[in-house]
Amino acid sequence: MVFERRVKAEEIRAAWDDRTRAAESRMKFEPIAFETLFLGGRFPIFRVLENGTHEAFGADRDTGPFLCSETYTNLSDLKEIHNDILYRPSIG
Repeated sequence: MVFERRVKAEEIRAAWDDRTRAAESRMKFEPIAFETLFLGGRFPIFRVLENGTHEAFGADRDTGPFLCSETYTNLSDLKEIHNDILYRPSIG
């Protein structure tokens, strides 16, 4: 699993700065990002600026692990939000 993640991370890095491959990069990045969030850990919080750089934004945040994940299409559909569920949009 670690080897596969490294290979995917290298593919994402290769496509990240190439505007013609932006959609490819996103499609590879999202599953890894949601899986990582689902398993939990300590994550840095930062803002991505318009020029593509990022800056620190507050302290690191602990999250997860989660019991399950649910998808939603519209935020107004979420009547209750539970701490042990990872909510993810169904449309990227």
